[in-house]
Amino acid sequence: MARAIEKPTHLRHQLALILLITLLVAFIDRVNVSVLIVDKSFLEAMGIANDPVAKGSLMTVFLICYGRGNIIFSSIGDWFGPRKTMLISIVS
Repeated sequence: MARAIEKPTHLRHQLALILLITLLVAFIDRVNVSVLIVDKSFLEAMGIANDPVAKGSLMTVFLICYGRGNIIFSSIGDWFGPRKTMLISIVS
């Protein structure tokens, strides 16, 4: 029995675009903290302008929270499935 030849859809392009946008947002999110570390007005408002230890602590706390969030949310992604998890993350 011959199988019908299916035309390729554009869904793979849509998926690639959605993943690209999601990764760009995640990248910008990580870069924002690096930009804040060199912003004089932010550092003065936080009172850590001349304190390299406080600047390092700020980066460390962000990275620890970011890493823990990835561990927690990746297991949620496994539980609910990739489609529902991506939908929830994009909507919220």
